[in-house]
Formats: sequence, structure tokens, C-alpha cells
Amino acid sequence: MIGVYFTGGSLNPARSFAPSVVERTFPHYHWIYWLGPAMGGVLAATYYRFVKHFDYEEANGDQDDTRT
Repeated sequence: MIGVYFTGGSLNPARSFAPSVVERTFPHYHWIYWLGPAMGGVLAATYYRFVKHFDYEEANGDQDDTRT
């Protein structure tokens, strides 16, 4: 987050798209603002489905057991 002030980069694709439309110029690196969030979403969804597939909640069923 600190790098945004130094590089001028944006973490929001819409925030990167609007200035490019107004200026009618798209830099060669503009694709990263669209691909990055999409890849992050796909990666998060894939990880979630992986964890749910193996029933992670039930893998250690007795982990909360207080009996000794």
C-alpha cells in the first residue's frame, strides 16, 4: 500500500481504467490492472474449493476434545 504513493499505481481496475479513457492512452502495462485481480480471485476460489473438497473442518475431529 505504501508503494502506491511512490509509483502512482492503482489497486482498483476501475481507477486505472477511467484516467486511460479520459486521456485516450493505454500504457503497455495496463493489462496487469485487470489480470492481477482476476487471477487473485481465481486463486482464492481454487484454494477454497480445495479445502472444502477434503473436508478440512472434519480432518481433526477430536482437536477440540477436552478429555484427557
